[in-house]
Amino acid sequence: MIDSAGAVRDGNRVRIYGLLDFTTVPAVTREAVALLADCSMATVNCSAVTGSNSAGLALLLELSRIMREKQCSISFQAVPDSIQHMASAYGITRAGQRLEDCLG
Repeated sequence: MIDSAGAVRDGNRVRIYGLLDFTTVPAVTREAVALLADCSMATVNCSAVTGSNSAGLALLLELSRIMREKQCSISFQAVPDSIQHMASAYGITRAGQRLEDCLG
């Protein structure tokens, strides 16, 4: 079974869904960036992410970077534990700190 992945927008909220890996993240990144293009403030909800490797972390870091460059606000909700653990292992967050509190 292939787990599709993508991004959909509802107002200032973008929902990321599916398996975030090296094969799906390039397309999800393009979708999310296009959806965020005219947002000055956005929330990215990851509650529908079904799995992730480091490509999922790279996606969230890239969205944060793009929004900062545009001097726009971004927040993240329901970031999966797998991405949280990678962020801690890579030194992006400190022990006990949530990735949602570091990005944006």
